[in-house]
Amino acid sequence: MSFDPKNPADKAALYTAIVKVGRLYGHNALAALNLPFPNGWALSESSLSNLRKGQYDSHRARVMYDWLMKHHFKNANEVDAALFPETPDQRFARFVEENAVEGEPDERVCDERTQAV
Repeated sequence: MSFDPKNPADKAALYTAIVKVGRLYGHNALAALNLPFPNGWALSESSLSNLRKGQYDSHRARVMYDWLMKHHFKNANEVDAALFPETPDQRFARFVEENAVEGEPDERVCDERTQAV
């Protein structure tokens, strides 16, 4: 699934994701929604109903999505893997990190590979 900032269903899912990620860091819904915006976003409790339904500006949706991708991808992916899927580069980096071997290379392995070529 790719995120469409004009799609109300995607924006509703984004609302849920940013609120859940915000709660991991001790923020309520209003505070979490303001995190991606350096100058804040004038919201009130009554705004939350429309936001839950995905009824908000597509530009703000894009800013929130990009902010989560850049600053909280792992948490966002855990909250909604369909909305925040791993890219091939991210999967490869995770594979390398999980399978990396620390220390000096074994000279015997290096010699065997060099001779085979």
